[in-house]
Amino acid sequence: MVNGIINVYKEKGYTSFDVVAKLRGIFHQKKIGHTRTIDPDAHGVLPVCLGKAARLCDLLPDKDKIYRAECASRTGETYSWIFTVARPKSREGQCV
Repeated sequence: MVNGIINVYKEKGYTSFDVVAKLRGIFHQKKIGHTRTIDPDAHGVLPVCLGKAARLCDLLPDKDKIYRAECASRTGETYSWIFTVARPKSREGQCV
């Protein structure tokens, strides 16, 4: 059994679950979890915990997602945006 944390570059079009499912097949083990979800339309680094390190997934801080977007105009100018997507918070059974 492999124990530890690996950083996986998740390409656009794959879900975080797809990455974990593929790694389960590669490493032939069930105790694998990811530290956060990256949207299927986004790409980026997905930390994945294997074996005994899978317990860390619940202990790591829950941070907001930060996305960077770029767009090119017809004139060739490039525009960039950086924005944060906050996670919904719940209050005694209510979702906000």
